[in-house]
Amino acid sequence: MNASNAVPPSAVTRTLGYALDYIDLQTAQANLPVKILVLTDGGTAGQKEPNATTEKVKAEFGSDSLAVEVMEILDRLNASQFIDVLAVDINPPTTADSIEKQIEDGLGDTWYNLIVNPFGQNSALYTALRNVNGEPSESGGDGRWNALKVKPFVAISGTDAPTNIETLNVRDMTNIVATAPNAFKDTNIGTEESPILLKTEQKQARIAASWAFLAFRQFSTKPYLDISGQVLPFVDYPKDLNIGNMADFNRRDVLAKDGICTVTLDVGQGGYVVQDFVTGRRVGTNEMARDWNWVRNLFVDFNFAYQYQILQERTLMDKVIVGDDAIINPSAKRDFIRLKTWKATVANFFERMEAGLFITDAEFSVDSLIVEVSSTNPKRINTQFAYKRTSTVNIASTTAYVGFAFGE
Repeated sequence: MNASNAVPPSAVTRTLGYALDYIDLQTAQANLPVKILVLTDGGTAGQKEPNATTEKVKAEFGSDSLAVEVMEILDRLNASQFIDVLAVDINPPTTADSIEKQIEDGLGDTWYNLIVNPFGQNSALYTALRNVNGEPSESGGDGRWNALKVKPFVAISGTDAPTNIETLNVRDMTNIVATAPNAFKDTNIGTEESPILLKTEQKQARIAASWAFLAFRQFSTKPYLDISGQVLPFVDYPKDLNIGNMADFNRRDVLAKDGICTVTLDVGQGGYVVQDFVTGRRVGTNEMARDWNWVRNLFVDFNFAYQYQILQERTLMDKVIVGDDAIINPSAKRDFIRLKTWKATVANFFERMEAGLFITDAEFSVDSLIVEVSSTNPKRINTQFAYKRTSTVNIASTTAYVGFAFGE
């Protein structure tokens, strides 16, 4: 695939050394490793290709598979060790339960936190992904959000539709409808004598891959930031610059509140510019109720959960519970835990999360912190707290007052 004229000149060179930088970050365990699972047609349902590249996908699933369209973009991340491809069968008479099982089996115990769905606006696949992922709740959550698993994901699909974009289920915090209206409208992949325009499926796959490209790069390095304001790489915009009614701010506002990602078109910047990167979750009309609407917020929570899990494994699990004032043999200093020690450790964790721009008001979290041994299970320590997620500036409002200067 030829690089689009919509790509910023430095986009490819900027990503070449990316994998090394990422590994350095992970050595310091800075962030949650972003792991991608690309869905595809071709091959046999359930067939999986780890550490995927374009050439490996062509060999395993065929050169016409949708994963090829995706991998020709994701290859530029130079991060194949974080990308796997899974073949799924979503064609009738395949049942919804069967699609869910294919996805569950493909996910396994790996934390794939980003899924690329190249099949476009397919409601059966949307439903299957949503059911597999589940949702968090005070009772422990379900699916991949279940408290015993905590390996949730978001799934990006693409659309080039300028109008009538399909909305999602009212409580869908899994699926992302990524847009690029009229993208690849003029893209010719044939010859001058035999012009061949991209098929709708190819366009949808490339759009989803472009959004995933930005998400992977952002959330692997600085997951506390959004991708808003970034240019979609490797996506051709229409020569007539017509992106339908998404060019209108009011229409974009409606779409974003309805759970649809939005873009603008800025030729000076190089193409489509991301405005709203959101899931389909929307609850009522209260802004605060859309707590998991923004994908950036989800990755803040993903990182918080990941780093807290590491803290538990290293500091708390398999230790002997002792009294806060008990005198313990110095030779066993690594083998026990006091409740006050664990509480102090969690309090320090809040401060690190605040310093890392994931949460704000660490003191609030410390004040809410409760640590106690379970009243029904002596082998269980219950920890409870609340935290305030940081937010990014999406709207700037300034009021300026002006007057005349009078002489004395």
